[in-house]
Amino acid sequence: MKKILLILLSVFSFAIIHAEITWTLSDDGTLTISGTDMPNYNSITPWYSQRESIKKVIIENGVTNIGDYAFMNCFALTSITIPNSVTTIGHCVFLNCSSLASIISLNSVTNIGYRTFEGTKWYEDQPDGLVYAGLLLYKYKGTMPVNTKIVVKEGTKKILDSAFSGCSGLTSITIPSSVTSIGGAAFSDCSGLKSVEIPESVTSIGENAFFNSGLTSVTIPNSMTSIGNRTFERCDHLTSVIIGNSVTSIGDAAFMGCSNLISVTIGNSVTSIGEGTFSCCSSLTSITIPNSVTDIRSCAFYDCSALTSVTMGNSVNHIGRIAFSVSLHKNITTVSISDVVSWCKIKFDSYDANPLYRAEHLYLNGNEVNNLVVPDGVTGIGAYSFYNCKSITSVEIPNTVTSIGNQAFYNCSGLTSLTIPESVTSVGGAALEGAKLRNIVIKAKTPPSGESAFSDQSYNHATLMVPEGSWDAYAYSDDIWYKFINIREMAYNAVNLTNSKAYTMKSATEGAYLFYDSVNDCVAALNETALDDTEENVTWMTTEVDGKHYVYNLGAKKFLVADKTNAKTGYRLSDVPASIDIEDGKDAIVFGKGKEFYMVINEKLNVDEGLESQIMTSTGINEIDVKSNQPTITYNLNGQRINHSNAQKGVYIKNGKKYAK
Repeated sequence: MKKILLILLSVFSFAIIHAEITWTLSDDGTLTISGTDMPNYNSITPWYSQRESIKKVIIENGVTNIGDYAFMNCFALTSITIPNSVTTIGHCVFLNCSSLASIISLNSVTNIGYRTFEGTKWYEDQPDGLVYAGLLLYKYKGTMPVNTKIVVKEGTKKILDSAFSGCSGLTSITIPSSVTSIGGAAFSDCSGLKSVEIPESVTSIGENAFFNSGLTSVTIPNSMTSIGNRTFERCDHLTSVIIGNSVTSIGDAAFMGCSNLISVTIGNSVTSIGEGTFSCCSSLTSITIPNSVTDIRSCAFYDCSALTSVTMGNSVNHIGRIAFSVSLHKNITTVSISDVVSWCKIKFDSYDANPLYRAEHLYLNGNEVNNLVVPDGVTGIGAYSFYNCKSITSVEIPNTVTSIGNQAFYNCSGLTSLTIPESVTSVGGAALEGAKLRNIVIKAKTPPSGESAFSDQSYNHATLMVPEGSWDAYAYSDDIWYKFINIREMAYNAVNLTNSKAYTMKSATEGAYLFYDSVNDCVAALNETALDDTEENVTWMTTEVDGKHYVYNLGAKKFLVADKTNAKTGYRLSDVPASIDIEDGKDAIVFGKGKEFYMVINEKLNVDEGLESQIMTSTGINEIDVKSNQPTITYNLNGQRINHSNAQKGVYIKNGKKYAK
């Protein structure tokens, strides 16, 4: 009996069942494993104490996986046979098997853990350009031989996180059409990987997937729906990016620090650009935001020092702080839009979220915006909307707008003329600070609320035109309006300076003038002296303008009447309208009431900084009536009514008498 036992021991050193596998180690150093499911080991395996005797491993068909650390430190192991039933090889399975030079069959393996072959002779001796068959989820931490090319096996569904992370020797990877996702950090720090073709089957790429890789160009296929955070961050060799039309979001810092990135094409399904997505892309010269994008987050294009041109889509409704800011110097020179309504709806988190902060020039459909006409339908002009836009010289705001936000036109130093409709109830802080306004037309009889909206230059030099009968409301306002030195009343609300071609007309009676708007075909002011006329055959030129006056045409003569049913009595105007030329071809228009007349430079043209005033009167003061219950009313010697508290030193008329201040 003892002899039989010795014979058995001489044939099999061990025969042990562990979990769902059975293993035996023969005298010649062959470890045979059979069963189904091998467990993962915590570095110590059942045969670990015999590891130096193991020279060959045979895994029989039926075993489905090789557990973690299964053959680690088996220094004498020279070869292993893996059957087609095995689909998974765990982490560090052959770590430090320094004699392992032969691995038979990896065709069925679909999952290989990290550091699996590290320290093996098989790995160290592999030839350049080796094609790995079946390494679907290859996880290797260490230095891969230079010029390694890998073909991922067809049928692979996913490349897992960190699959090839740190493989600096990897120069080429072929990804089959079966792969649907690429995991986070899958190719991070693969500095030798210059190109990769992402198949149409891939729908997502995880965070840091190609972080600090050597890619020179990337095309994101139309199958992709998202790009993860930091996916291509610090790809210093990347020069071109094309993002497919199915991608809806680009993650935070996705292309941050790609210092050689020159060209970016964003697909027409992207709705959001993440924080710092293209920040520090110092070679990027232009960017076009498609109409699909609604959100550009903070720092999205921060410190893109070569960026000179930004074209903004029509759906953007939010841009985060310092999205287009640069740390050292000015870069952007032009901002292009195709719709003013869409631009006015953007919520800028800060002044440096707006690319105009750097560009200073806004282009609408290819034309530089000088005379800004805000379209009907805009309900508010948001904070920072036209911040530092020096190309704008005049602004007309429609009756749909109710508010002008903080710093909306801050530092628009070219802005000299502004019309504020009666619908506006509030003007935000510093909304027009830095603008060199000469003319402000405000149509609301009740002053809008506001706080420090204008600069001292405007308060001291601009003419504030307010509706007839509302001088006191503005001059004695507790809000910003009392600060204006020159406050004048408009004769009627029919004046439209921005869109009109303006003329002054002279009646047959010397000294009678009015303002005539040939586009809107209306009269803005009139003289009180009537002329008799008995001619027939009246042709009306306008409909009712202000509830009181009409213009009709009688032959070559034009008449202004208060009652169109009595067209025989009216104010005769000159046969030919004439504009006034005051200097270097700059047109001016004259309008007024009674014997007070105002001269205003056409706001479509530039205004000379040397002009002291754009106001004049015809004959000075005619008379001043002061009622006992009225507050103190002050005029200058030219007949201009002024705010007494803001008056500078000089001679004035107060309550009908001259006085010196």
